Amino acid sequence: MEQRTPSVDLPERLRGEIRHLGRLLGRVIAEEAGERTYHLVEELRRAAVAARRDGADRSPIDELVAELDVETAEDVAKAFTIFFQLTNLAEQRVRIRELRRRDDGVTPVEDSAAASIAAIRRAQPIDDDAPDLLADVLGKLEVHPVWTAHPTEARRRAVVDSLRRIDAELSRSDTDMLGHGQEADVTRRLLEEIAILWRTAQVRSSRPTPVDEVRKLMAVFDATVFRVVPEVYRSVERAMHGDASGVAEPEVPPFLTFGSWVGGDRDGNPRVTSTVTAETAALMADRVLRGLENATTRIARTLSATEEVTPPSPELVEVLADLDRRFPTCATAQIMRAARSPHRRLLSMAAERLAATRTGRGVDDDMAYASPEEYTADLRLVRDSLVRGNAARLAHGELQHLIWQADTFGFHLASLEVRQHTDVHAEALRRLGIDPDDVDALRAVVTDPPPLPDDLTWPSPPHPVAVASAPHRDLSPTDLSAGEVAAADPAGDVLPTMRTVAEIQQRFGRCACERWVISFTTSLVDLLRVKALAAIAGLDVQIVPLFETRADLDAAPAVLQEWLAEQPGTTHLEVMLGYSDSAKDAGFLAANVALHRAQRGLVAWAAEAGVELTLFHGRGGALGRGGGPTNRAVLAQPRGAVAGRFKVTEQGEVINQRYGKRALAVRHLEQVTSATMRAKLDDLTTQSDTVMDDEADLVATMAKASEEAWRDLVGADGFPDFFRTVTPIDEIGALQIGSRPSKRKTGNGLSSLRAIPWTFAWAQARINAPGWYGLGTGLQAGVDARGLAELQDLNRRWPFFANLMENAEMSLVKADATAARVLLDAGGRPDLTERIMDELDRTTELVLQITGQRQLLERRPTLAQATALRNPYLDVLGAVQQRWLRHSRRTDATEDDQRVVMLTMNGIAAALQNTG
Repeated sequence: MEQRTPSVDLPERLRGEIRHLGRLLGRVIAEEAGERTYHLVEELRRAAVAARRDGADRSPIDELVAELDVETAEDVAKAFTIFFQLTNLAEQRVRIRELRRRDDGVTPVEDSAAASIAAIRRAQPIDDDAPDLLADVLGKLEVHPVWTAHPTEARRRAVVDSLRRIDAELSRSDTDMLGHGQEADVTRRLLEEIAILWRTAQVRSSRPTPVDEVRKLMAVFDATVFRVVPEVYRSVERAMHGDASGVAEPEVPPFLTFGSWVGGDRDGNPRVTSTVTAETAALMADRVLRGLENATTRIARTLSATEEVTPPSPELVEVLADLDRRFPTCATAQIMRAARSPHRRLLSMAAERLAATRTGRGVDDDMAYASPEEYTADLRLVRDSLVRGNAARLAHGELQHLIWQADTFGFHLASLEVRQHTDVHAEALRRLGIDPDDVDALRAVVTDPPPLPDDLTWPSPPHPVAVASAPHRDLSPTDLSAGEVAAADPAGDVLPTMRTVAEIQQRFGRCACERWVISFTTSLVDLLRVKALAAIAGLDVQIVPLFETRADLDAAPAVLQEWLAEQPGTTHLEVMLGYSDSAKDAGFLAANVALHRAQRGLVAWAAEAGVELTLFHGRGGALGRGGGPTNRAVLAQPRGAVAGRFKVTEQGEVINQRYGKRALAVRHLEQVTSATMRAKLDDLTTQSDTVMDDEADLVATMAKASEEAWRDLVGADGFPDFFRTVTPIDEIGALQIGSRPSKRKTGNGLSSLRAIPWTFAWAQARINAPGWYGLGTGLQAGVDARGLAELQDLNRRWPFFANLMENAEMSLVKADATAARVLLDAGGRPDLTERIMDELDRTTELVLQITGQRQLLERRPTLAQATALRNPYLDVLGAVQQRWLRHSRRTDATEDDQRVVMLTMNGIAAALQNTG
């Protein structure tokens, strides 16, 4: 059956902006590719729209595509890809306008910090002796995004930069103060930028190196993240103090903490070496020090108040005199510029010291800061002096923003995390003559570690390295070519990596790199392996187990209990939960239920053991890998699972979607902060979370049926060949979207595939099976056992189930039945095709019945309409992809044939706005 999705009824301003950009794109196509190509693109567009609108025959699309030569096919694919990119830009702009419209200063915006603080205040007991709920919530609050380099961003950085310039021109046209000449200039610039985008290669010619990925992340930090952080803190402070914001000392702790796997995650990526990790830490430190230096210089220039009007505190005078003695050359220059402005002088000197910290050179000796705490002490000294000088607004304005930035980013920007597969640790120990499976042998190593091998003594013994010191060895970025990957030696790099982490801690502080994540943790021995290796390397590191499969998630509390016994006195543990492989292993519903159940078990275990537990959520971008709105995911966690702390991975296209524009970055961080506060409030005010217990049999029945359906599909005889025929899975590895290979190990079986290309391939085929398959069978089992009304009631009263239904809706609305059937039929397995299509019908029907809707995403019409808008043009790209997939898989295929396939994959990814 056709899914019930809405007709396209977009907001008028969005419709107008998309039409405007579409007309400009049409002019560029005519100029760059010729009138013939322009008219062909228009003919394809009209045929696709008519087929969707009227239910007409789609054969005209196929007939037009069948006549394309490879050069024209490339232009067609490029045209629709760029249209999707421009449409995404227009939709982002509408989201920002809507956010601004809703912020009326009267009613707190939904999901904002102000809304959560208002809710907390409403929940505050009247009793004067009752604990202060707001103070309790803020005291525990920690929001910890962790950026990863998982290859899910199909766009090149040059394309992202080009779209950013187009957005800037559109923003310039928003003002009503432009004259005719200025409007004409905006149009000219837009045409120029779209022409640049047309001429910019959409597909990478070579795979990015890990250091390339670090630099791409640093571009996001520069563009938005550094400036956004104080805005988020300010929004919380303003919600607390209203008009007094900016006058009194804020009571907002630095609750944002950023982490990164980029340059540290080596699980299955032999290109990430100890040298790359060292270079990554240096690059991040350089970038944040530049940011702090520039901000400090800027704010110093604004503090022009003289000492007669704003007298300095005695403490500031004393510190300034000491600095004048220690750094006479710098002091002389500052006195010449601002002799009568001591606050400005101290901040200007702080900027000079930051430069010396970054470069290792200053106009005077030993100018570098020894630590970020020494720097922030100077900032707070200036702030407190301004307060005592009756300049409270100067103290608690931009200077406070700088203090928040320094507290959040330190001198390291983001805490770099290392991840490695447990099997690699085992091999590293074998090479040292240690049995990696002998628990007693591992304990003996921890107690009495052997010396490092002779060729792994750098730097031994550990020597103190000042933050400001230039790298004492070559930290230039290195990479492995495709031919060298097989010869890489991850096991041999384990101890050098640990020595590198030790040096990073010495240079930038322990928080710069303090976690070692173990992929596929199954038992105590996996943790002891890392503890033994760390003991040999002399490394102090927090070991974080990553439980990924359903069986491992169920066993997690028992493993942690054994691990706790190995570390007497431990009061805090961090545990990572893998969403990707659990979903690939058990299917959408069973994996989500297993994760929810595992969290409840871990929370109960931690309470009994007296341990403070941080759950680290390894969520992907696609819904089949735990994606979806993060704030809703927070509120769907079991009671006590968040406990005021939420740590989650963010990757690829998700990073650009959430942080690519300043207003959206503020909104994203506020939403997650708000949800984390609400979850903590629920912990403090709710007595119990009994739905999972009350409905355990029903949930188990649905999960079991769902998992069986999933396993029956992916375990069917011949399924791997079918999957490779109907999806571009083999072509994804050539897309060059990340430094990491698409497989952990060689082989043609599905088990060797990573979850990201697995999900990406399903999305390209317009099926999206990992985000819904098996759910319909599971729901039907629930209906058969307890009736539809019971599941409808469950959807109303259980946030976890409601969030599951909503995520399934978003997956289903992108799984187009008509397009999917065309692709599935090409697989030559009508039995598998009918199985998938029947499950799609069943799942769609039951999700609608349970949620009480007539069509998917009825309660989120803008999102549904945006999907409906894309469908006709996706039909064109799909038709081009299928034809050229057949071409590219022939023995006489050319690079041009392969490039057309790559372009269509980019375009479909842009339309769906996620890959993996």
